[in-house]
Amino acid sequence: MPSGEPSAELSDRKNGVVGAVISFSKWTRTMDAWFYVRKKGEPDKDKYVRLSAKAPLSGAAMVAFSPLLSSLAQPDFPDMPNRSGRAMAVSLPSGEYELYSWTLYIQTFGGYGYISPRQPPQPLSFVVTAGRVTYLGSLHAETVMGKNLLGLEVPGGGAIDISDQFERDSALFSAKFPNLSDWPVDRSQLDGKAWALR
Repeated sequence: MPSGEPSAELSDRKNGVVGAVISFSKWTRTMDAWFYVRKKGEPDKDKYVRLSAKAPLSGAAMVAFSPLLSSLAQPDFPDMPNRSGRAMAVSLPSGEYELYSWTLYIQTFGGYGYISPRQPPQPLSFVVTAGRVTYLGSLHAETVMGKNLLGLEVPGGGAIDISDQFERDSALFSAKFPNLSDWPVDRSQLDGKAWALR
């Protein structure tokens, strides 16, 4: 699957850069959170960029499989020890884009599973401009737990919180992507209220 992994392309000023902090709540059987971006109105379901809270096949991603090992790992966000995730920056051509869906990758009894919205949420539009960073915000996901017929706790849904945390997140971006420090930043200020409960 396409994924928005940082690369040398971040220094190409012919493109713009999309930045976001992707996170999920620990201790709820969540192993990763994915948010999907596409060109506005793109009809081809295979043309998208996936923003993920964990880097593919990273040590951190492997730690997510074990609650015991997770408890020993250093927190990704020292001010929020119950969250796991990362800052991401992805190079994209200029144009209109939309954040259009999300998926939680979760642990289940005997394996793993996925939680996505039953109905597609309202796409959230933003613009990417060459030589500029478009900050999408803090994209946070939580697995909502419920109980099955035996009274056992099981994943039952997902809740999404999209907020502008630029003051906090700018420090994460400066440390992780110093080559973008002189790029002007546009704050997209996405209205994620419609995504709050799914």
